[in-house]
Amino acid sequence: PAKPTCIVAHTNKGAGISFMSDDVTWHHRVPNAEQYKQAMDELKKAAE
Repeated sequence: PAKPTCIVAHTNKGAGISFMSDDVTWHHRVPNAEQYKQAMDELKKAAE
């Protein structure tokens, strides 16, 4: 029989976005329009 497998990942929620990074409250929050734009701008800049 197959044995159960568990993967534990230690992640940083919001990594790459200055105001979200390592802030547990963003685990369940939805950004407003301004926050969304800022987050997307930061991610695009990081991808360049």
